[in-house]
Amino acid sequence: MYLCVTNQRSTMKSCKNNTIDTLAKCLAFVLFAIISNNAATGGTIYSVHTNLNGAQGTNIKITFILNTTESENYTAQLFKDGDIVDKIDNRFTITKEEGKIVLKIQSLQRHDKGNYSIKYGPTISETTFLNIIEIPSTDYPKIQLKKVNENQLEIWCISEKTSPRPNLSINGEDLGFNENEIYMWTIKTVNIRANMTQKLYLFTGSCGFS
Repeated sequence: MYLCVTNQRSTMKSCKNNTIDTLAKCLAFVLFAIISNNAATGGTIYSVHTNLNGAQGTNIKITFILNTTESENYTAQLFKDGDIVDKIDNRFTITKEEGKIVLKIQSLQRHDKGNYSIKYGPTISETTFLNIIEIPSTDYPKIQLKKVNENQLEIWCISEKTSPRPNLSINGEDLGFNENEIYMWTIKTVNIRANMTQKLYLFTGSCGFS
């Protein structure tokens, strides 16, 4: 008795006859199973980048390399964080070029951050993680003054909280920072002088990315 095993389908078939004809049929069954399995997988779609950084407001391309036998008539389907993107923002375009699929995103926004993949036919691509470098609004930094007592004044340099965190300084001096869910700020305490009302004490706040 011959025993034929196909790992691809985890099936087992017993060949009850030891004739050459029966053995040939058994081998043909194994070959068919292998071919069918290869056809079902359709190949692979590789992601050129595992991780990409894009600055808020800029444009970016995410490229996927096709190594598949699937029909060219398929429409590429976009996935974000494992979910199908049914309604694609008009900032997004998907183009199929020779041997690759390219996702273009214009004017990156903070909520664009996530894991992107493409489904082409039955084949799903590898994933690219897009990280957004957040830029503080042009409304920041903001400077506020707070009188502590008759002799001291607090200078506050305030920015919205972004990722990565901006560097805050007052008169070029890094003073550490405080933060909550929305804002971050640094404070410098100075002595009040008689001529401060004339703004002879210059204070500035600057925000930058490290």
